[in-house]
Amino acid sequence: MSKLIPLAPAFLRDTDSEGVHRRLERILRSTRFEIVDAERAFRILGPDVPYHAIDPCLADGLSRLRKDLRIEHAQSFRTHTPAFGLCLEDSWSGFFVAEWLSTVASADNIVFVHLDHHTDMMSSLLERHDDRLVDPTDGRVFDACSCADWQKGIEAGSIGIGSFVTTLFDLPNRLHVRHINDYLTSDYTEYSVVRATRSYPEIPGRTFAVIRKVRGRTDDAVGTYKGGRDPAKVLAAMPSGRVVVHVDLDYLINDFNGNSGERWAPDPDARDAASRKLDEFFDALAAASVHVDRWIVATSPGFCSAYHWAWLLESIESRIDRRDS
Repeated sequence: MSKLIPLAPAFLRDTDSEGVHRRLERILRSTRFEIVDAERAFRILGPDVPYHAIDPCLADGLSRLRKDLRIEHAQSFRTHTPAFGLCLEDSWSGFFVAEWLSTVASADNIVFVHLDHHTDMMSSLLERHDDRLVDPTDGRVFDACSCADWQKGIEAGSIGIGSFVTTLFDLPNRLHVRHINDYLTSDYTEYSVVRATRSYPEIPGRTFAVIRKVRGRTDDAVGTYKGGRDPAKVLAAMPSGRVVVHVDLDYLINDFNGNSGERWAPDPDARDAASRKLDEFFDALAAASVHVDRWIVATSPGFCSAYHWAWLLESIESRIDRRDS
């Protein structure tokens, strides 16, 4: 059972039970928890995935991936295809990076080409103790190179879909994120990335792991970040290192963005737009002569509808095959 995490007595004294619950929801985001009143503490219970129920096509999409897959398997499912590591929940992309690193035994820089509607660089629920990460659910040190630690952290709820890239910045390798996104405001600035902490007065004595983007160069940088809509501009002047390409299908088609809507139906133009995005990206890879060491794809249930998964996965795989032939 997950360890209890004490709450501030003043917070509990001055806030009604509903308010305590709401505040913890805002801090913990997509993580289930229980408040243990007698101990004046709470316990993390694992991932919270109500957004899975948004997609009316999810059950059919899962059975197309594997006949025995059910909705309750969506959070943990991951596999390898001939072309890429495939997961549903995007947090497992970090697990795939650790798994790959265990086979290459290299201290080279990693260039993480991140095709995603989101940065996935929010704070995690891992604590930072000096230069170490600690999982508050069991009090043990978290090693970002360890597949076992990633699996435990994801299943416990310490790492989520919004924080797995943050956690990758605790690898011993310098990490250069090149984020191809849908943001109109992206200006292709290269930021230095530094490790930092975040604390909450409601949870005293705990400092949680975050990263900060800083303009210019800084001595304590553990990597860099550059983002934008144009793949050619994002991939321009890439740093040296082993290249991992990560594709979240919500970059290509984002039907729900984790929010429910009434009477959803597939957008008839969505696949044309997705094809254009893929063509632009693969053209930019070829123009920049990028060698890709590892491919990872996440389907993102509750964001990209399972209605599109088979078509999108085939579209990505066929482009990888043509590139490698």
